[in-house]
Amino acid sequence: MNQDTIDPLYKATKRHFAQLLSKYSYPIYCFNLTKQFNHREMIVANEYNKVVNSVINTELPKQVKIKFIHYDVKAKKKEETKFPFGLFALAKDSIA
Repeated sequence: MNQDTIDPLYKATKRHFAQLLSKYSYPIYCFNLTKQFNHREMIVANEYNKVVNSVINTELPKQVKIKFIHYDVKAKKKEETKFPFGLFALAKDSIA
């Protein structure tokens, strides 16, 4: 995936987040649930992370910035004894 060649100004992505902010207000949390060691998933995740943190967030005031959180479900499932409670705690902390 190479977003730059299709939409170099990320108009569609910006419009998507503008709609989310309009509908839900802020903060907006992006939970990236891709596998950390899957090459194809990481290509998408890295591009999405880049556009959120390097493009969209640079245009937003500090209190409105989008929070991008990576959570590898497969890896956490292996390492957490009480999976998926870690994900639930992360989600709960995000809305508290």
